[in-house]
Amino acid sequence: MTPSRWSTVLRRITTEGPYVNERMSVLVLTVVVLAGVSAVAYADKSVASVSIAPLYFLPLALSALVHPLRISLVLSIVCLVLHDLLSPVRDVGARHLTRDATILLGYLFVVVVVNQLGAQRRRLAELAERQRDELANEIQLAAEVQQSILPRSIPTVPGFEFAARMYPAKTVSGDYLDSSSFPRGRSPW
Repeated sequence: MTPSRWSTVLRRITTEGPYVNERMSVLVLTVVVLAGVSAVAYADKSVASVSIAPLYFLPLALSALVHPLRISLVLSIVCLVLHDLLSPVRDVGARHLTRDATILLGYLFVVVVVNQLGAQRRRLAELAERQRDELANEIQLAAEVQQSILPRSIPTVPGFEFAARMYPAKTVSGDYLDSSSFPRGRSPW
């Protein structure tokens, strides 16, 4: 991809947000997840004194927000394998299995919890959208009812001239009636 194409993609994502262009956002966030896993794996290989396996939590949490649960669960296992292969800290026997089981349980816990939080967020967003649409429909119905009760013609009274106009705020207006006198020949509008 050319630099201008990258800047266009980044500008679209930063201005549109992750939920306007879902496909592009998932693609970019997948790249970010993979880059995060790669960066942690590289650091895991480079740092000899301590285990940095907990840093895999960051890309795993992002993956749990973006991807289906099964993909994030598989990625958890991939992160554990990468940690075992690249980490200079070597345990043996039961200690190794205990460490791996603990790390994997931590990964799985984070992935499941963040995935559930993301699912709850999506459900709440859908509920808010449905409520917004219902409210818009009710306001439209109120506007139609209001229009239906307005008189269709203006009464005629000898010696008087009547005019009427309605200015709704957006769709529905409040009830307000006013009368004014104007010299003969001058229109209020």
